[in-house]
Amino acid sequence: MKTGHVVSSIWRALRLMWDWDMRRLATGIWALLGMALIAGVIGGCSHPDATPAVAKKLVADLSVSFTTSPWPPHSGDSSGIVTIADAATGAPVDDASVVATANMEAPQSNGEPASGRFQGNGSYDVPLRMIATTYTIDVHIERPGKPAVDAAFPIDVWQ
Repeated sequence: MKTGHVVSSIWRALRLMWDWDMRRLATGIWALLGMALIAGVIGGCSHPDATPAVAKKLVADLSVSFTTSPWPPHSGDSSGIVTIADAATGAPVDDASVVATANMEAPQSNGEPASGRFQGNGSYDVPLRMIATTYTIDVHIERPGKPAVDAAFPIDVWQ
């Protein structure tokens, strides 16, 4: 075999290996990109938790809890659910006047106060209209013969 044929044969073999490796590499890259895209879509469209998150605060002599329905809250109409109990005994507080205001954090904008409707067992349903951003829900509670109580709850609203 002549030197030219040997070099030519080696060159062809190297080219075939190169082409094979490049095809495998390209296939691997496309597979990784596809998996990353699927993971991004699934992760970006899902919510951190489908179980309602309940934030609870002790304020003065009250235990005040806040969550939304639906959970997680979405742009549009939602219900803020404020549950009030006596901090010492755990007994529900059924004689309160509850007002909640959804204050947007970014861009900063104060919302309109909305009155809570008593639902029984210390629970008050407050209508909220929000868009997708971060809010602080300011809850103001008044009870006969007691000082007013305020609590603030941060929430993120989804699209």
